[in-house]
Amino acid sequence: MGERYGVTVDVQSGSWPIIALAEGKDQRAGAILRTSDTNARASITFEAAGLDGIWLRYADLAAHERARLTPPDDITEIDLALTGGMATTDLGINGNRYGDHEPIEIDQGRWYSLNIVNDTTMWHPIHVHGHTPQLGRAAGGVRKDTVNVLPGTTVQLVCQANNPGDWMLRCHNAYHLETGMATLIRYRNDE
Repeated sequence: MGERYGVTVDVQSGSWPIIALAEGKDQRAGAILRTSDTNARASITFEAAGLDGIWLRYADLAAHERARLTPPDDITEIDLALTGGMATTDLGINGNRYGDHEPIEIDQGRWYSLNIVNDTTMWHPIHVHGHTPQLGRAAGGVRKDTVNVLPGTTVQLVCQANNPGDWMLRCHNAYHLETGMATLIRYRNDE
């Protein structure tokens, strides 16, 4: 949920199915990409048999040169834990549901690494509002405002604080958000 990619496709004359499969479910979505000189009702099937190959991973991606970040060595680390469970409907961040949360306070211009560990048994697509961080510290890493954090794993989201305000960091699954998996990123006021 929440996965988006900017891609450039060089299309020749014709029509092709575009298929999205729900992971772990027998559901799919589809559309037809066609050029203006092609009949939209051409016989196209939405079978996904050809998708048994290599899966695209975050490690396979890199930022375009226009969007590339080069983080400095001096990065402030912020550790966050995705906590709770659906059985007890107590999902949260750092053990706190939204409303009982402590905002993450940051300073304009500083670089931060949000080190997010998933202590739950579920996938969480974590969305950062107002920023497009990159995965990891290496220059040129893929930039994503929503990243899947698998159970028992840690992701590192690195960005510069350059968009003042109060911004939500939350799970992109609506039912996880509704049980409390969210917090605020708040810029400190220098006044």
